[in-house]
Amino acid sequence: MKFDEDLMKWVGKGSPIYGNATNIMAGIRVSMSGDSNTMAFIAPGTNDHDPTPGRVRVFTYKGAEWEQMGEPIVNWDKNDKRGRAMCMSRDGKVVAVGSPQLEGTGHTRIYAWDDTAEAWLQRGEAIPGGGSFHETGTNVALNTLGDIVAVGAPMNSDKGKTAGRVRIYHWDDERIKDGVPA
Repeated sequence: MKFDEDLMKWVGKGSPIYGNATNIMAGIRVSMSGDSNTMAFIAPGTNDHDPTPGRVRVFTYKGAEWEQMGEPIVNWDKNDKRGRAMCMSRDGKVVAVGSPQLEGTGHTRIYAWDDTAEAWLQRGEAIPGGGSFHETGTNVALNTLGDIVAVGAPMNSDKGKTAGRVRIYHWDDERIKDGVPA
């Protein structure tokens, strides 16, 4: 929606965007770029027995309609919540996706838009959880540039039962580990 100052009311910005399969809960989390012309939403699927994996779809506003940017970011990891948290950088070119339960611990993956490939490419390895049942990735936040991410683990018990923890990570394009950016 956008506010039309001439009409003094909210009007639709392009056509509505729907989930592309049944029972995937599209839109459980939504994020927008600073100019409101790039939008992402997460569709985690329903449960671990559902063959439909979780996914994030990103759209950009062109002319009068929303167009999908590349293929969806699909989460094929087993035994997690298939992505429950998601955040977008201010320019809409970086997306963080948190999956709270990968084998009981959770993880977060960061994706950056590659203009040349016209695709979402994962930055480095997944940010792992810190221990069993910490539910790392329940919440994620990115800074404006998309090079710093905060990852929440509300069930972390390092400082007492379910005291929780937030870890901060900085992406450095020049850091190489085993021949790849890390």
